[in-house]
Amino acid sequence: MRLTASDVMGHAVLPPLLARLQGEHPGIRIELSLSNRVQDLIGREVDVAVRMHQPHQPALLAQRVADRPVGLFAHRRYLVAHGVPHTEADLLEHRLIGHDREGPPALAPEHAAIWQHARFALRCDDEAAQWALVRAGAGIGAGHVALAAAQPDLQRVLPQVELSLPVWLCMHEDLRHSAAHLAVFRALADGLRAPPPA
Repeated sequence: MRLTASDVMGHAVLPPLLARLQGEHPGIRIELSLSNRVQDLIGREVDVAVRMHQPHQPALLAQRVADRPVGLFAHRRYLVAHGVPHTEADLLEHRLIGHDREGPPALAPEHAAIWQHARFALRCDDEAAQWALVRAGAGIGAGHVALAAAQPDLQRVLPQVELSLPVWLCMHEDLRHSAAHLAVFRALADGLRAPPPA
């Protein structure tokens, strides 16, 4: 069975859920396909998808299972060297880390003026690599608040700047009759609904 999710979800959120699933259903084989590109569930390019936006195809079984707040973070070492921004205008003086090509929105629309491609000092379409750059002290980047909580050397900046990303779990409605697919769908839904570990 082929499961797709974004880079960050695949690296930081899904591994413990899939480990538990394998323990409960050892016969289920999963191919994890990490991509920020929306893969085709209708054409069966993938079987199950974790998406950060609402699907609109009527042939999909979809559940909104969580909301993940995203904020701005930097390594404490970076902030000691470059100062802590206190206003959105202060970000003009900082190195920002973001997508190279068009990516998902990192911040709510009212903050979009501060988070533009032309202002990114470091650009990468792999969100896990972006997060690694933030952890390395390369600049300020957007990340899941729950993931940052597990990184004591990261500090949130401008906490008023936030986006809540919905987490949707989707599969083709025809697959609801497959015991294996249904087991994966239910296990992921339960796991993603649970609060992330601190």
